[in-house]
Amino acid sequence: FFPDSKGLLYNLDKRMREFYLSFRYNLFYKPFSKFSFAYYFQRMSDIPKVNIYRVHKIAIYNFNTFKKFNPFEELIMDKSEGSKFYYDLSLGVKYNKNDNLSFLIKGENLLNRAKKYNFLIINPLNFNSEFLPVPLIERRIYAGLEYSF
Repeated sequence: FFPDSKGLLYNLDKRMREFYLSFRYNLFYKPFSKFSFAYYFQRMSDIPKVNIYRVHKIAIYNFNTFKKFNPFEELIMDKSEGSKFYYDLSLGVKYNKNDNLSFLIKGENLLNRAKKYNFLIINPLNFNSEFLPVPLIERRIYAGLEYSF
């Protein structure tokens, strides 16, 4: 089903073609440290109004251990055909005071450039519709304390 310009759904009269490619690389270095890279590609063809649609996504994650500190970094990039380039940068560090007590500070979507999804809203009284852009992840910074018994 695909929405038309009014948001109404209809069936396709022909087949749509899809191709997916996914690649992941993990590197474990030093005890308890990990680097991860992932790439995702999607290509759809024979779809109405677009003909060919491509999506590229990249995720880079690094978790490190240095004495009592555990810093981590995460970058997620997303580029779909016809849309702008989105990325989400998250950083944080965990400090292990001892085996039972840890402190954490983390920031998500620090640059406020994460992908936004458009949700279709339809007014039930007059059937007017509009798209509401909602970010997948909000920008936030938080701190935490963890105590194990």
